[in-house]
Amino acid sequence: MVQRAILRIRQAFLEQGRDVSEASVLDAVLSGAGTDLADIHARLARGEAHTELISDDQEAQALGIRGSPSLVLDAGRQTLYGNVGFGIIQANIADLLREPQAGAASWC
Repeated sequence: MVQRAILRIRQAFLEQGRDVSEASVLDAVLSGAGTDLADIHARLARGEAHTELISDDQEAQALGIRGSPSLVLDAGRQTLYGNVGFGIIQANIADLLREPQAGAASWC
């Protein structure tokens, strides 16, 4: 259910141009995704969302993330950032698959 809610928020913002920072818009999007709004509001009131945001920011700083989207490869040794074409991503992953090392690819 969490992944569906995240997808709906991204679609509302990126595809529909809705202001998901507005509480009423976010509530409508989450409600449409079948999310328990009372649980979300309680988590926000307890500061859980803020704590997770700070944790994400600290991880992004540690990885040297400058923005979104970023694709971190090879245990942080390489980062593809921004509007990177499919061919570049494919070439980098193919290179890692030819000579696998300790790290793996992950989206941030």
